[in-house]
Amino acid sequence: GSEQRPYTPFLLYAEGGRPARGRFELVAKAYPQGSLSPLLAALRPGGELQYRGPLSGSAGVRADTQSLVLIAGGTGITPMLQLLNPLAARALAQGTPMPAVQLLCFNRAEEDVLLRAELEQLASQHLGVSVLHCLTQPSAGWRGQSGPPGVALAKLLAKPTAHTQAFYCGPPLFNQAVRDALGAFGFTDEMVHEFS
Repeated sequence: GSEQRPYTPFLLYAEGGRPARGRFELVAKAYPQGSLSPLLAALRPGGELQYRGPLSGSAGVRADTQSLVLIAGGTGITPMLQLLNPLAARALAQGTPMPAVQLLCFNRAEEDVLLRAELEQLASQHLGVSVLHCLTQPSAGWRGQSGPPGVALAKLLAKPTAHTQAFYCGPPLFNQAVRDALGAFGFTDEMVHEFS
């Protein structure tokens, strides 16, 4: 059979801020009961995968944006990287700062955190980028933020300015909680984009 699911590709950038030619990355978490993710996880080098795209529904960072709030639930991190990587590459290539970025990554447990090293590297290269991990089912030893999105965001979000944009992506219930929290903090529909 043929399974189809939407995945968000993102480009890896080589030294000097140029995209690595002929490559893109996908993040797929293998869920044991998933219909496609176990097949992706079982692929070996040289295996084949058919894809098509791009699909509609993309959004970008406005030229006048001074601060970004990016909120990712699990594999929802990939659209955030699709936004961040070109901004970071351009900033490095031109020697200019990026907009201030608050990236909030929600996962169940610490072992579920995706692309942690890549995110830490991005934050270390750009002073205005902060990455915060929040777990909904933390272990006893977890020292970071914890709690469901609506509760955690109430502690983490600041009031937006006219030059703030927010992007978020995650499972449907996560997205609803984030949408509600952003609205409660004064983010208007024009400031917000949901990747779904």
